[in-house]
Amino acid sequence: MSRPCAIWQNRAVPFIERAGTKIFYERRGRSGDTIVLLHNTFCDHRVFEGVAERLRKSFRLILVDFRGHGQSPMPAKYYTAEDLAVDVVSILNEERVEKALIVGVSIGATVALELALGVPGRLAGIALLGATARPNEGRDAARNSALAPLVRIFGVRGPILALGMRTLFGGTFRDRSRREKEARQAFAYWRGRIGGMSAKAAYASLRAWCRRPSYLGRLSGVTLPALVVAGEEDVACRLDEGAELARSMPRARLVRVPAGHMMAVEKPGDIAEALEEFAGSADFGR
Repeated sequence: MSRPCAIWQNRAVPFIERAGTKIFYERRGRSGDTIVLLHNTFCDHRVFEGVAERLRKSFRLILVDFRGHGQSPMPAKYYTAEDLAVDVVSILNEERVEKALIVGVSIGATVALELALGVPGRLAGIALLGATARPNEGRDAARNSALAPLVRIFGVRGPILALGMRTLFGGTFRDRSRREKEARQAFAYWRGRIGGMSAKAAYASLRAWCRRPSYLGRLSGVTLPALVVAGEEDVACRLDEGAELARSMPRARLVRVPAGHMMAVEKPGDIAEALEEFAGSADFGR
């Protein structure tokens, strides 16, 4: 899965370039085992800001912006989850990381599954947040098919943005955002970030998510330590989908959190605690 790439430093801000595409990532912490944090559709590495602040004292962190997200520019061509997985391997190679714990939310979790199937020897384990083994199907597929042409033209604006925020954030957090300053600021920040994404980048992100493959029946051979974190208020990747995913892998366990799809933003302390505990059972090859 590894392919040649170039790397350079710009005021200590690292990028890689692979096949003409720039990928931004950020390092946190200076020593310890490596954890790679992969964000969800329409977002960027900042969804893990609160989690990273708690983990950076004990781990070396790599936070990635997928193509067309955050500080990674939109490439000329559309991409798939497999392309994003190759990008992650390229970053591991350039950072000389032999084994890493991969943490992903939503499409980030899909990328983690691609890595677990493709390069299991490079992984110490996988932590899958707001994840599913299922492809785009049923009512979700019908809804996404209706949204895709609108997103392609207008981006994530107006009613589409309102729907997206209801899908991403749990009801409890949305209610808190009306009453509590910290939650209100976080909700407003992500509303602005998602709404400010270009139509092309937003459509590419949705397209990659909708074209994810099915992992049903493919994960029984994944013997890596695995943690599945499912949000009790997650309507994008439901609790039952998380439970199904955990049952699919022999060394997986399920943790439930009282949050929506943006659980790393809504409950950073709970997520960091779960990841710290899980890292103790990961196989870093020490």
